[in-house]
This record gives sequence, structure tokens and C-alpha cells, in this order.
Amino acid sequence: VVVVVVCMFVRTGIVFAPVSRLKRELFSTFSPFPGSSSTPSLRVNRNNNDDINDININNNGVSGRQYLHSERRRSMSTHSFTINTSWDNKPLQEEKKHVVLHINTDPNGIRLTFNAPFYNDKQPDHAPGPMMNLWDYEVVEVFFLGKDNRYLEVELGPHGHHLALQLDGVRNIVQQELPLDVELARNEDDGRWTASVTIPNDYLPDGLDKFNAYAINGEGEQRVYNALFPVLKKEDNNQQPDFHRLEWFQQLPEDIRSHCEAIGGGEAE
Repeated sequence: VVVVVVCMFVRTGIVFAPVSRLKRELFSTFSPFPGSSSTPSLRVNRNNNDDINDININNNGVSGRQYLHSERRRSMSTHSFTINTSWDNKPLQEEKKHVVLHINTDPNGIRLTFNAPFYNDKQPDHAPGPMMNLWDYEVVEVFFLGKDNRYLEVELGPHGHHLALQLDGVRNIVQQELPLDVELARNEDDGRWTASVTIPNDYLPDGLDKFNAYAINGEGEQRVYNALFPVLKKEDNNQQPDFHRLEWFQQLPEDIRSHCEAIGGGEAE
């Protein structure tokens, strides 16, 4: 006899539904999740002792099984990248420390999905959702650069926190804590976590051209900074990690750039 208990909290839209099959599908295939809804949400799939709990904070009540099924109906070009070097171009010898990033086109913009090691660093003392200073914690970041040094910074943490910033010039923030619809899963058996998010096209800078991605973990002197496209030369021995070195960004795949141009980029109001 198999008993499945579903507890629904109507006022918050939170749904807990253990689904053993979803665990096998999600972590064996690791396909991107579907696009975001118009309502900002957080969906957390936590793997613990052979079960996954879907936590949906939106008005749709979409189950993990449903969005895996929906995703299989999509036909999108996927570009995969691996963060396997430190910020200053030292190789990460252990493959388990690598972060794998997938970038797809999406009807509403760009779809990001990644799989990263879970270090279980200190959690932010902040409710899941938008959070400034997320870069001080365990986090994966992706930057999108357009013309005139305008760029978007997107940060996702393993505990449901996220941050989206628009910048006009290096470190000059013009919009912060933009809403995102983030889907998050942690697999405690293999020490990995995954996240997926659609970046709305109106968040992206005009003339979208280049990008970079980073992963940060550890605390104090053990803080680790890794980069997809690292700094290839150091000006001095005291140089520190700086993810706003736009000159080291590399070009996005042509179909991603063409897609965003076709559906019209711009700045969020």
C-alpha cells in the first residue's frame, strides 16, 4: 500500500507532495524546467530519503511531474557551458566542483538552468526571494552585457534567494531586486543543487552581446571564486576577484542574440 499525503496551505499557495518518480526523472535527465508564469514564484524540489517535495509559491499549483511533461514538449536549442576554472584561470581538478550551465531561448527571453555542487554554507538570515548582498553567500551568478556597458546581473542561491540587478556602467545599479520566477531543487544524496529561471527580455540590455558566469562558496579565508571566462592575466600580485571585469566577457551564441533582438530587448521600467 502506498500512501501519498498532500498538504495544501491555500493562503500561501504552498503544496507539499512527495513524488518518488520525479526524483528519478529530474536528477537522471536534468532537463531545463518550463518557462515562468507572470506571477513571481519560488518552487523548491527537495530530495531527502528517496522523496521530492514540490513547494510552489504561485497561483498555478504546477506539480513537478507537470512541468517535466511540459518541458518535453518544447523544442529549443540548448547551449551548455561548464565553470571549471577559478576567477584567475586555475583549473578545478575535481569534476564534482564544476558548475554546468544551460542557456536556452524562451518565448519571453532567455532560460537559464544549472547544476552546481551544494556546499551547505551559512544560509542568509532572510526569507527566500529577492535579496541584496546575496553575493556574500553561496551563489551562482550570470551576467549579460549589452551596448554602452549596460548589463544585467542575475544571482541564485541554493536556499531560494535570488537577485536581479540592471547596471548602466560598471557597478552603477539602476534597478535592483527585479522579480524572478525561480525553480530550485536540492539532491542531498549526491550533494548537488539545480535551479532554473526565465530572464524576461525586458530585463536584458539593448544590444545584448556577451556574458559571463560565476560560482562562489566558502566563508572567510576559505572563500572560493570561480569563473566561466576567467581573468587570463593579472596586473599585480594583489589583484582580487572582480566579476565586473567586462573586458573578459565572451560572446553569447548567435541564436540567443538573434532571438532576443527579434522579440525586442530593453530595460525594465
